[in-house]
Amino acid sequence: MSEISEIVIIYPNHQHKCKRQTVMFQGFIDSDTKKDWDSSQSSTEKPPPWKKLLWVKQDYPDDYVDSTFLHELRKNVNVRAYDYWEVVMESGVISQHISSIIIFVAVFIYLYFDMLSAEKLIATGTILTAIGYIIWALSIRKTDPSYEYKQKKTAKGAVLFFATLLGLSPILKTLTKDTSSDTIWALTVILFLTNMLFHDYGSGNRTNIRFPGSVSVNAAIFASVLLASRLPSNLHVFGLMSFAVEWFALFPIFRRYTRVMSKNHESAGSGEVEHNTPD
Repeated sequence: MSEISEIVIIYPNHQHKCKRQTVMFQGFIDSDTKKDWDSSQSSTEKPPPWKKLLWVKQDYPDDYVDSTFLHELRKNVNVRAYDYWEVVMESGVISQHISSIIIFVAVFIYLYFDMLSAEKLIATGTILTAIGYIIWALSIRKTDPSYEYKQKKTAKGAVLFFATLLGLSPILKTLTKDTSSDTIWALTVILFLTNMLFHDYGSGNRTNIRFPGSVSVNAAIFASVLLASRLPSNLHVFGLMSFAVEWFALFPIFRRYTRVMSKNHESAGSGEVEHNTPD
């Protein structure tokens, strides 16, 4: 028995796309053969599922975007929520250090133009250093009882250091005598920028200076030596250098320690409030 049948032929063209053509012919085709043609037609028309693989050639255009393309997208996975006042407190460390450099330069200007006497600077620095040392020693005794045996050794080392600095003041005054003042000012700016760049802005409870904090301290002391060489007398040099050691070496340690202690007291106070709050 013959019948008019329709056969759909699908073949790729020169653009690598499937082209469909229908051919009508008259002849005998049994039912099984027709089912095979129909199944092959349906399987050929439906392309394989799209995969997110660049190295696999797929029957899709280059600008094709599948509906599952963004299913594995994750947003804000590593985002950390910050408290506003905590960020303000931590950023205050940077502004404090910049302010300390400006204060030191202002002290030098006052000494340079003889608007501040070296005796007042030495006396003020000594008194403030002694007060800071007493506060620090009393507070650290509660957390580290063994430090009581090191207090005399620390005090003896401080006295020896400042005595040595007083003896080296004439040498420091004439160290850059043959260098022009313009070079001194330029080097001072570079060294203070280095001090700001390598300063230890962390909030850890440390009582020593480590790298890169040591680079920052050395840059500040070297800048202080350059500035001190332009002062009129040896006493002015000693006053500025002793203030530089106190300001750039000792004061950052004390400032970091007080910040850590204030955080500890704040956390302890909040814990006590939560403990005393009735359920």
